[in-house]
Amino acid sequence: AALRRHAEVLAAELVCRPCGGATVAVSDRPEAESVRLFIARRLAAGDDGRTAIAAALAIWPEELTQRAPDAMPAWAQWAGPPVLIVCLVLLIAVAWRRMQWGGDAGGAVSSDRAEHERLDRMVDRLVRAHDDQSKPDRDAGV
Repeated sequence: AALRRHAEVLAAELVCRPCGGATVAVSDRPEAESVRLFIARRLAAGDDGRTAIAAALAIWPEELTQRAPDAMPAWAQWAGPPVLIVCLVLLIAVAWRRMQWGGDAGGAVSSDRAEHERLDRMVDRLVRAHDDQSKPDRDAGV
């Protein structure tokens, strides 16, 4: 019974081309049955699973291929599209908010040279005004 289960697991790793791309384990075609029996006999003869699969692939190179391992688990394949939709909605919301605020990225300083010069003049005026206001207080205290 354990040998049969092991043979079924190994047969699930082989894809049968004449069987419409189904695995050898699930196909009811005679070709798949022959491969299942061959694998069971090889296991009964003492071969390990990898050797039995390699022998089957060597005998039926045109009819069999080894199934590629799943790249992602099923839950990740199902969760991918909704996650992408949420990311797209967030990206659109952020772009819309930036357009509403005039394209300014959260108060970033303008790189326009004239704007920098205007701001420098404004800061200089504020510093002078502050110094002018604080001079009488310093003179009165001395």
